[in-house]
Amino acid sequence: MKRVKPIAFLAIMMLIFACGSGNQPQTTESGLQIIDHKIGDGATPKTGEIVRVHYTGKLDDGTVFDSSVERGVPIEFPLGKGRVIQGWDEGIATMKVGGKRTLIIPPDLAYGDRKMGDLIPANSTLTFDVELVEIVDPNAPVPAKDFTLYDLSGNAVSLSDFAGKTVLMNVWATWCPPCKKELPDLVKIMNEFGGEDFTILGLAVEGTRGSDFAGLKKFAIEKKMNYPILTGKSWQELGKKGRDMEISSALGPFRPGNSIPVTFLIDKEGNIREKIVGMRDYKTFKELVEKWI
Repeated sequence: MKRVKPIAFLAIMMLIFACGSGNQPQTTESGLQIIDHKIGDGATPKTGEIVRVHYTGKLDDGTVFDSSVERGVPIEFPLGKGRVIQGWDEGIATMKVGGKRTLIIPPDLAYGDRKMGDLIPANSTLTFDVELVEIVDPNAPVPAKDFTLYDLSGNAVSLSDFAGKTVLMNVWATWCPPCKKELPDLVKIMNEFGGEDFTILGLAVEGTRGSDFAGLKKFAIEKKMNYPILTGKSWQELGKKGRDMEISSALGPFRPGNSIPVTFLIDKEGNIREKIVGMRDYKTFKELVEKWI
């Protein structure tokens, strides 16, 4: 019977240990269990930095209750600020960008004795497979997501049609007093700067509170609105007041919030550079346009 040489035996044992230890959970003082699958080669996030994370959440029995991977859009949140469950804040804080790990989160670091909808029972231990996608640079430009809506003549208009132009995108409605108050200043801005380098787009969110399509067209003519007013095609064809799902979908990625008016400045490369919530006057709009035109 051949004997294994001591050096070879030691090498074999180290290999076995290395292969096996990769799936062994490491438990922190709080009770969080971490299993690393891939150590990233990027930076480690600091408290307060915005991180983007892909995840799949499971119950003890393996039931998946939520997954950003399925949606194709990672979650975004400031680290260590309590915007997510405690186990997430702790578990993401020691990762590097590009890293993948499993977090096994006990109830006291998750939702405790609270039941979360119909999917997560009270006192659940939750398992998350997570990937730290990136740390967001707060000064980096955010690309504006393209959309296609329809002007008051029924013509399709896409944001990408204005590539190479500075675009002032104003979200407004006929039922909104501050929106109506700033319209003359927007008309004046379009008269002064409109052309090859600049345009205004007005996205009308009439919904059930405002005008129907005929009323919107009449309003735009009366106010001498000299830039494209956009809505959804199905809303135009509705013939009465109603929710415009197409414009809601188009605006979703811009995160306009619940207040209007809100105005976005999109630069010539298609990046969102400014977001202004609330009514503004001619001077403010002029300074904004001159800065980016």
